[in-house]
Amino acid sequence: MAAPLQESLRTRDLDGRTLFIIDNLFDTAMVRLLHESFSRLPFSLADFDTKETRHVRHWKCDFSPESLEQNPILSPWYRRVRCKAAELSGVAEIPVRRVY
Repeated sequence: MAAPLQESLRTRDLDGRTLFIIDNLFDTAMVRLLHESFSRLPFSLADFDTKETRHVRHWKCDFSPESLEQNPILSPWYRRVRCKAAELSGVAEIPVRRVY
């Protein structure tokens, strides 16, 4: 049996905001499952950051938070990300309006 993963947390300052970088939040099996699930989704080049960078499009696929909560494959991943984000932010729960 493999040893439990040891999370590794680093932080970086990004324009006055803290960016959290977490390694080993998920084991290899979960990462493979996510890859298999996400690689079959209908991605599009429909997103950009600012008007100045609208020529640099991002690949994205929109999810409704409700559909992730109900999906038996993706819900453990979704719950884990939300719990970790809340923990790092020092709040009980992170409100989610959009997932992509």
